[in-house]
Amino acid sequence: PTPTRRALQVTGATVSERANLGWTVRYTLRFDDDVEVEYSVTRQQADGPLGLDIGQRIYLYVKPDAMMGFEPEDIDSAPVL
Repeated sequence: PTPTRRALQVTGATVSERANLGWTVRYTLRFDDDVEVEYSVTRQQADGPLGLDIGQRIYLYVKPDAMMGFEPEDIDSAPVL
């Protein structure tokens, strides 16, 4: 069978960090090309089915419009306030 378009956009990542921030938990996910993204859930979600472990391998789908790209020089040139 031919894979669906959505199946083609699934990619693997590894959970590299977990930060407990009171009522939320923020995870850092590292893709195979070393790009990192952050994923935040409520504490209740993290203690349930959306909870992840550091080092866990996950596979996810990210909607393209949910990503915000940038060029490294854009960050380097931003003023520090």
